[in-house]
Amino acid sequence: MGSVDTDRAEALLSEIRDLQRQALDLQRRSTEIVERQYQRAATLQDRAEAMQTRSEGIVRMGRRMMLLVIPVLVVLIGYVSWLLFGKLGV
Repeated sequence: MGSVDTDRAEALLSEIRDLQRQALDLQRRSTEIVERQYQRAATLQDRAEAMQTRSEGIVRMGRRMMLLVIPVLVVLIGYVSWLLFGKLGV
């Protein structure tokens, strides 16, 4: 009976060892997946920051252009209005 118990204990210990190896392998793969996701998120964050920096420059340039364009448009509208109303004699 001792031999049967020993064989059974060895089988159980072998099964436990195999299951622990599988669990460690799954944990290792899960860790690798999490690391890849973290790297992807970091890459996306860097790209988003670069895009925000570029868009900030574009917005700044647009504001400067508007400071130039709006006064010119006002002057042109005034000039065209003066030409129209001056010729009509109003």
